[in-house]
Amino acid sequence: MLQENGEQAPRATKGNLTHDEAILARLGYKQEFRRVFSPIEVFGVGFSIIGLLPSMAYVNRKYWADFTV
Repeated sequence: MLQENGEQAPRATKGNLTHDEAILARLGYKQEFRRVFSPIEVFGVGFSIIGLLPSMAYVNRKYWADFTV
């Protein structure tokens, strides 16, 4: 994996694993996070977040309407 300056990032070897990496290795997994997302994936996340706002506003309005005098 490349760092911001373009150099190769140091890889974890068996001798210098963190506690979490060692647990994952015992389970047969490798710690990784993909940092490259396609435009459709970014759109999907944004669309999901924007879709939450109107639903929360509706629930909030309906909740407070029950307490009007």
